[in-house]
Amino acid sequence: QLDEAAGVYGHAAQLLFDDEAVDCERLRIEALLRRGRIDEALPAAETLLAAIGVRSPFGASRTRLAAPWMQQKLRGLDFVERDATQCKPADLRRIDVLYSIVSGLGFADPALGRGLQAELMRAAFDCGEPMRVCLALAQEVCYAGGAGSRNVAAVAGLGTRLQQLADRLGDAHVLGLAKTAIGIAAYMSGTWSEARRMLEAGLATLREHGASSRWEIDIGQTYWLS
Repeated sequence: QLDEAAGVYGHAAQLLFDDEAVDCERLRIEALLRRGRIDEALPAAETLLAAIGVRSPFGASRTRLAAPWMQQKLRGLDFVERDATQCKPADLRRIDVLYSIVSGLGFADPALGRGLQAELMRAAFDCGEPMRVCLALAQEVCYAGGAGSRNVAAVAGLGTRLQQLADRLGDAHVLGLAKTAIGIAAYMSGTWSEARRMLEAGLATLREHGASSRWEIDIGQTYWLS
């Protein structure tokens, strides 16, 4: 019930202060994007990004959008792992805001989401908190998979890195997201057997995790049915 969720989160954001208000506003924007209410979500997202010190990519040229993506690609997938207690709360909040916006744009407007995804990857890898790195990598696998069969090798490398990290962490939600993301990327490259296998494994894990994964399950089911 994304419309209802957006309304409640918006009301909560007005009643709360500081960090709690930011969290509720990011969840409101996340719900709006996942619902497809782009015209309402993007201005709010720009305001929230400015509040956390992130330059908005909306309205930027394709050349400027490609620059952070290329920088992240050159950097690679290595990071210094840190516990959440070792990270600055502001850095963790920035990653959470970026993830909420990027995950919604991934299916509502991937072209816009691609530029911000590079910022999410940079922020997550700089921070080094492994759960958030996994979430960023899951999004990266889906975005990279959008290039189809010509990007199979790069997607395979991302998927392997994501799966290794998710397996080590052992968190059910992250494991389900990882397998589902890899399945979506396999679907986009036309490897149907692998797509079905990973999607079924990911969806089974997400269903066990609980109601908070409803949107991710819906997306995964759409690809599985296809």
